[in-house]
Amino acid sequence: MARPEKNTVDYFPHYVNSGKTLFTVEQRFGNDGYAFLFKILEILGKSENHFIDCRNPADFEYLISITKLNKEKAEEIMALLTLLGTFDADLWGHRIIYSENFVKNLQGVYERRKRKTLTKQDLCKQLSVKCKQKPASKTLPSAETPQSKVKESKEKKSIGEEVESAEISGEISPAQKAREFFKKIEQENLDENDERKKFYNYWTEKNKSGTKQRWELERTFDVDRRLATWFRNAEQFNSQKYGKNQRNHQGNGHVSTEGRADLVV
Repeated sequence: MARPEKNTVDYFPHYVNSGKTLFTVEQRFGNDGYAFLFKILEILGKSENHFIDCRNPADFEYLISITKLNKEKAEEIMALLTLLGTFDADLWGHRIIYSENFVKNLQGVYERRKRKTLTKQDLCKQLSVKCKQKPASKTLPSAETPQSKVKESKEKKSIGEEVESAEISGEISPAQKAREFFKKIEQENLDENDERKKFYNYWTEKNKSGTKQRWELERTFDVDRRLATWFRNAEQFNSQKYGKNQRNHQGNGHVSTEGRADLVV
């Protein structure tokens, strides 16, 4: 019997360096704001398709009972979090809690599951609510110019694969930088337990057809940021605090990201 499809995650790391959202919420609401935000993120993670439907007043009452706040304070904190962009203000207007950033950070998990995450528009359709459409870009009916072609090319590449060259700006593209980095690691005689070697082994693994490496299949790939995140995750997931997860992941050869979402704040 086939296993049922899972549209939830089990955990996400709680990084020690927080962003402006958490700072702002904690400054205004103290520990209540801090606890409320993380409890909502936890509920989103284990909720099917990562949204919370509060259209039924009883469901919202249950939600705030979990956060141990009164209704007025919970409403105030949600108003601030939607203002800061942590949760979607449009959907919260329909009493639905949804974070596009949270879902985007799960793309890698769902790619490995060979499924897509639910987009905002999918969610609006599923719940039969009217959502604002993103404004379509206006195009002038004038003849194309070399500059317009360059701009169009950049926009397409930003949505698809990494930029393959930097003919226009003269700068090294992210793809070129990644290739140079992996080439350098390949030439170094690093121990297999070295995190840089693990990073290299994971991201240079080829797809089934053998035509592309794992990193080349990503929509964007900033090797410096990816490596910094890798080291940060390695430190956290190998610590005593994550003892159980550490034992589960030993011997994988890399820090697994299955079932994990980067913190959106």
